[in-house]
Amino acid sequence: GAAGRGEEPLWYNDWRQVPVPPAGTFTPWRAVSVVVWHPASPKALERTLGALAGQSWPLDLLEVVIVDMRPAGPPAAPAASPLKEKYVHLEDHAGGRARARNAGARAAAHDILVFLDAGMLPEPGWLAAHARWHHALPDALTIGLRARVPVDAANAPAASQRRGRLAETFAGRKAEPSKIESYLRRTGDLTSKADDPFRVVEGASIGIRREFHEQVGGFDESCAPCGMDDTEFGYRAHVRGALLVPLRDALAFHEAGPEKAGKPGETGPDASKAEAAHRIAHRAFRRGLSDRRFTVPRFVVTIDADGAPGEAVRAAVERVLSGPVHDLVVRVEAGAARDAAERLRHQLAPDPRVQVAPDESALDAFPASPFHVALPGAAPWRADIVRRLRRRLGDAVMARSMLPDGSPVSIVRAWALHRARRTPWEPRDFGEVVTIPFRDLEPAPARSPAGRAPRTVTRTRPSAWSGPSPWYRADRALGAEVVALGPRARAVFAASRRVARTTNGRHVDVVVADTAADAPGGMAPSVVLAQAPARLSVPAFDPRVHNPTGWQRRDFHGVAALGPLEHLPPDSPADRVVPSEESRGIRWIPPTKQVLLRGIHHLEDVQAFHRDAAARAAEIARLAATGVVVHLADGGPGLEPLLGAELFGLMTAGVRDLDAAGREALSVRMRRAALRGHSLESRVRQAAELVLPDPPRLPLVSIVVATGRPERLDWVLGAVRRQGYPRLELVLALRGEGFGNVGPGAAGPAVPVTVLGLDAGLALGPALDAATRASRGRYVTRMDDDGVYGRDHVEDLVLAQDYSQAELVGKASEFLYLAGAGRTVRRPACGAEQFETIGSPVDGAAVLVARRAYDRTGGWARSAPDACQSLVADVVRAGGRIYRTHPLGFMRVRRGDARGADDVSLLKQAELSSTGWRPDLAGIDEGLPPPIP
Repeated sequence: GAAGRGEEPLWYNDWRQVPVPPAGTFTPWRAVSVVVWHPASPKALERTLGALAGQSWPLDLLEVVIVDMRPAGPPAAPAASPLKEKYVHLEDHAGGRARARNAGARAAAHDILVFLDAGMLPEPGWLAAHARWHHALPDALTIGLRARVPVDAANAPAASQRRGRLAETFAGRKAEPSKIESYLRRTGDLTSKADDPFRVVEGASIGIRREFHEQVGGFDESCAPCGMDDTEFGYRAHVRGALLVPLRDALAFHEAGPEKAGKPGETGPDASKAEAAHRIAHRAFRRGLSDRRFTVPRFVVTIDADGAPGEAVRAAVERVLSGPVHDLVVRVEAGAARDAAERLRHQLAPDPRVQVAPDESALDAFPASPFHVALPGAAPWRADIVRRLRRRLGDAVMARSMLPDGSPVSIVRAWALHRARRTPWEPRDFGEVVTIPFRDLEPAPARSPAGRAPRTVTRTRPSAWSGPSPWYRADRALGAEVVALGPRARAVFAASRRVARTTNGRHVDVVVADTAADAPGGMAPSVVLAQAPARLSVPAFDPRVHNPTGWQRRDFHGVAALGPLEHLPPDSPADRVVPSEESRGIRWIPPTKQVLLRGIHHLEDVQAFHRDAAARAAEIARLAATGVVVHLADGGPGLEPLLGAELFGLMTAGVRDLDAAGREALSVRMRRAALRGHSLESRVRQAAELVLPDPPRLPLVSIVVATGRPERLDWVLGAVRRQGYPRLELVLALRGEGFGNVGPGAAGPAVPVTVLGLDAGLALGPALDAATRASRGRYVTRMDDDGVYGRDHVEDLVLAQDYSQAELVGKASEFLYLAGAGRTVRRPACGAEQFETIGSPVDGAAVLVARRAYDRTGGWARSAPDACQSLVADVVRAGGRIYRTHPLGFMRVRRGDARGADDVSLLKQAELSSTGWRPDLAGIDEGLPPPIP
């Protein structure tokens, strides 16, 4: 599919991200069938065939399928034509050009189909311009441009024997450009977020792969009377996730005279628009028709009835149908017992807009509907929720929210769902995602007769505190397709929608089963929990829900516990209880108590607060991931194999006398261990590593370094060698001479190194850009030759990017070593684990940026005084988000005289100041020697 460049998915319709070889270096190897629709004039066909014979495309990789609709039958082929020609004659004209093009596609012998109308005269590079895209992508729809010129005097020999471009032949004639030019200018040649790029599809010059043409369904022959078969085909291709590529180098001249007033659907007759509105579910075609029902509904609303009472589901369906949006269909996915599903079917299915327990998925049943909405069957929400979701979606790919009881709500564009089916990515990877506050979707409280809203008590099920995407169950890909069989296995992956509970004939990479009897033989490699390491039986959490976003460094609420204080040892310092409630076997902290958790010094815990050891391990791992310091007051008997040695050791360490810095350091180490060992992705990797030869891997991170100081090279290489993150590459941009040879293992045995020798006068921005362009990683992080980096620095940035989903993640340079003064200081904290905007204190030497965001911004600034801060600002201006994680693991070395004004000011303002070289204050190995002066 249109997966984009390298390891990153393609955003929206931005075809510029696809690495298609230039025409001058492109070597064709796939054969092409050109389908020519020939409605009438033999002379027009002769001129078109002559132009095709003059193409730069190899003629041995070309066939021409001529679909003739003339009553007289097919004309005789030119005797001297070098083309391989195939004629298809249609007696019946019903279906018009749509039927002709479909017939030509069926008769074509090759995988690449390019449609051309008789009377079109393509430039010599026209076919190569189309075909090179279809060599690279299976789901592109290429759109050639055309210009109209009077060419009556041109003949076939002149067209086929010409030298140079047709534009030179017609230089003296007035050419009228296509009407789609204005739309292309408005949308940046279809690279914007506009939701109607299909408007520019003109079947007179388009290209598509045969398999994708069949997936789209070919041209709709019933659209022939309204003359909108081109637009309707483009619409279905767009909704199917096609990459629509306008080709300015695929120009063809049309001899049909001046173009008509406009394309149908833009300025065409109302009758044509009304007829096309049944098939094109776009607001421009249905404006003013809000109360109508159409063949293709605009919204497909799926209501999850799993575990919900039948009356609640019926009420949910009726709320949707009574809302202000009528252009929809409602599907009830009944996960209840068969008799309950039958009752719902009898109650609801007589309405043609409602489907109960359908056999096929919503995407298969309504592939051309542009919006798919998912709603819970039991939780309350507003009757106008579909309209509200659409408005909040804007031009994003997905909008999502979580209701107070933890039920997810979402709206997703169908083109992203279709594209995700063909690629390893998820719908949310193809564009921006909007998070909607649940208050926008809650029903308004009923009002009492006196005009006051009655007081209600709502039971909630949110996370301890959540990040930007507060979903209870994650729907993102986990690196492998997993099926969980048995109650224990299902509990392990309960936080994910992607893990199936039944085999159901689907593709499976790993089966996780409670016992050997639960594992189906021969289906896929199986992990049996009864025989696997104990940690695999601990329920995993979604890091986009359970994460340290909003963590507070200073504590002001003392020590707390999750249960009655009398269960704690007599000497426990806990003085308060954090109330919680049970829902579906998982303990949840009410939102009113989340502030208490953020501000406690630490949490005392004993087994008496929990159902069993596995439930205890799962809960305290989730809490640790949010930044809560957890202490096992009873020593945690039996928990080490469930938590892992690292996290267990941290939770049994002494915590009573920790000051703010010590509490922060322990919190960071705990959250890192919990995110590393108990997230959904890590649990899938742990299972896959037991049975798969190629288990899912962590994303590749490229470290880029630009330096002009040979004496600092060993320092930088040492920083890279210290990193504990397992998938790294290093790209060195060395400016000037004197660096010597950098061997393959200079950054460690598993870290490939690329060295770029650059001019000494090259600015920092261009040097970093050259290094980034030479890198391959999904993420790029910069290291500076005056930076001090701890072992977990890169991993901290990757973890923060994962749970924040920000385009750029960084650390603030709170820790400084003042070389002139010989002191290590910590500047006043500027806040951590939070989203920021332009001007935020993120150090350019400690940032990690997604390659997708880097490509969209244009990279490091070439001439700005601070190339890194310019990149941060550009990411924000492009719609990206900046997230600042904790500052530990990174320190700056500031060289200069201690009497300098800046150093004096830093010493006066320092929150912490210590004599000498103290990298341990920043959480960095204190055995690291100081940098050379």
